[in-house]
Amino acid sequence: MLHSEIDYTIKATIDQYKQEINKHTNENQKLRDDLDSLQQYGRRDLMIINGIPDGGNMETSEKTIELVTTLIKSIDKALQPGDIIRLYRIGPAPLTINSRENENNVHSTPPRQIIVRLKDPQVKKRILRCKKLLKNRRDMKYVKLNEDLTKTRNNIAYKIRKLKIEHSVKDTWTNDGKIMMKDNQEQIHVVNTQDSFDQFCTNFCIPGVFGFLHRLEMNSKDRRHNKESTKGPKYRTYAQSVSSAASPDQSVTSDD
Repeated sequence: MLHSEIDYTIKATIDQYKQEINKHTNENQKLRDDLDSLQQYGRRDLMIINGIPDGGNMETSEKTIELVTTLIKSIDKALQPGDIIRLYRIGPAPLTINSRENENNVHSTPPRQIIVRLKDPQVKKRILRCKKLLKNRRDMKYVKLNEDLTKTRNNIAYKIRKLKIEHSVKDTWTNDGKIMMKDNQEQIHVVNTQDSFDQFCTNFCIPGVFGFLHRLEMNSKDRRHNKESTKGPKYRTYAQSVSSAASPDQSVTSDD
């Protein structure tokens, strides 16, 4: 009798803790989703450009502006001088030292993305509607124009594109930061959160889709790990070289 009462008390306590944990987990996830929506709203006038050749540390801001302006004007004749507020490349510039080895490394590195802030979201929509014209140009084969998505939404959009390749969904696109996709029954869904994406996969995708997504994520992690492990040695700055030369570990010999 005593053991059964103890078991009942322990079970009731555990169930209570589980309910509290689930409650806090759901609240935390809702806060994350709300924060993601707020961050995406702040990006409503931003656009990301991939594939424009990168001049490395020899490329000036004026040159980047010229490249982007020329590209957009070639597809959007309505572009006005004040439509582009500012733009810049993301990430450190690859070194362009005058040696064949470094030149090959620079050219083998994918060009850095360019983030563009436009005058208002309507300008962004107009430009993105014109991006289909790039498909007809061989010199712009690798240039892509897209909305600037948060890290969470960008990850979801990437997975959906992979599902499209596997014919698990018919089509996908973004609109004002919202991730849209059309299933094989021609029904359109909005999946802006990981929870809504998982729910879609459960209800509309074939069995085994979560195993495919897990392998996809593991392969992505392996590629990032291999990329980091194959990075060459970092170039030392002048200050670091002087500091090393002046350290007590460096011995100076003199002729007797």
